[in-house]
Amino acid sequence: MNIDTGVPAIYMRDDYTCQQCKVRGGRLEAHHVKSFAIHPELRFDVDNGITLCKSCHRGGDARCRQVNLE
Repeated sequence: MNIDTGVPAIYMRDDYTCQQCKVRGGRLEAHHVKSFAIHPELRFDVDNGITLCKSCHRGGDARCRQVNLE
């Protein structure tokens, strides 16, 4: 698995929907559930990734900060 195939697979699996605020589409980013710095073996594991909108990934929206992913 590499980033070119992993990220689109995560988006497709999550139906192009932010898994935190549930908004579909827009500016999406893949997020590692378990940090790849601590778990390098999971860096390209699709099951360790979720789809977030840019706002939730950056923590910049109040509704996005209300939901805890872990």
